[in-house]
Order: sequence, then structure tokens, then C-alpha cells
Amino acid sequence: MKNKLLLLAIFASSSIGLNAALINGAVTFAGQVDLYEDVSGSLVQTIKIEDAVALDFGNAVVQSADGDFASEGLGFLTPAIFTDFRFNPLTPAVVDPLWESGGFTFRLESIAIDTQTDATLKLVGNGFINKAGYEETEGTWSFTTQDPEAGGTFSFSASSESVPEPSTYAMFGTAFAILGFVGYKKRRNA
Repeated sequence: MKNKLLLLAIFASSSIGLNAALINGAVTFAGQVDLYEDVSGSLVQTIKIEDAVALDFGNAVVQSADGDFASEGLGFLTPAIFTDFRFNPLTPAVVDPLWESGGFTFRLESIAIDTQTDATLKLVGNGFINKAGYEETEGTWSFTTQDPEAGGTFSFSASSESVPEPSTYAMFGTAFAILGFVGYKKRRNA
């Protein structure tokens, strides 16, 4: 009987936690970008960072990757595709996907202008990183570009940090409760 209860405790704790893993790590991209300003309701290409309201991406590649991004094959010069979008205001309200590379996608859900001067544009925000076989994972991102006259290069980074899901806590709680019950029964029968 005791062995059956212990087996039940192990089975219950392992079956509760069968969810896919969250994505861990960071990825950085580099590439070409053109800036656009709003002129009487129309988007017109500009070289003035302080007037920019929209981004038009060209070629982009992975510059660096670690964690799950690296273990899943993202590495230096892996091609990436970015979706052009308007950031002031964010249009559409959700950019899905903002980028995709190596089976990973990033859905942009919020944006804020951290810095916008005549020399620098830095955008920050949040969204969700996806890849088959993993749980959708909340991630943070930032985008920076300087001096579009020098080729319009940009850098973009996205990272995720694993936070235990409620099911993980439920798994441990169930396992501890069953083990406590087994210990109680053992002491009571002794």
C-alpha cells in the first residue's frame, strides 16, 4: 500500500507538469531600416530621426543569440524577417509577427519611445515569443538606430526570463501533500 501511494505521488506530480517549457535566452539582430515621417497624413521617407514615426525594414540578420535561441539553431548571420510598422502611434495595435527567424516569432504588443533625438531613436516594449514545442513566453525588447545617413542600420534585442507557471506551483504542492499524507499514514500505522 505504501509503495502504491508513493507511486501515485510521483505520477501525480509528474503528470501535472507536462507543459512545454518557456523560452529562455536573448537574441540580437542587426540590419537596414528606413525612417518615415508623417507629412499631411502620408508617410514620407526621412533622414531626420527626430521626425520619424514609422520604420521600414530591409535585410536583417541575427547578430548574437544565447539560451534556447542558440540551442535551436539561431546563430550569427541567420536571416530574419521584420514587419514594417508605425510606432507613433503603434499601428496596428499589435504587430504579429514583428520578427521571425529560425522558427521563432515575436508578437509586439506594446511600445514606448525611450529616446528620440536628432541622433538616436530607441524604442522599448513588450510582446510574446513563440516557437513550436515551447510555451508562449513574454519577452521584452528594444530597438535602437542612429544616423540613418550612414546606412540606416539598427540593432534589436529580445529577451525572455522564465517565471514559474501556476501549474508548476500546483505540481509541487500536490507532490508535497501526497508525500505528507504518505508520511502521516506511515507514522500512524507504526
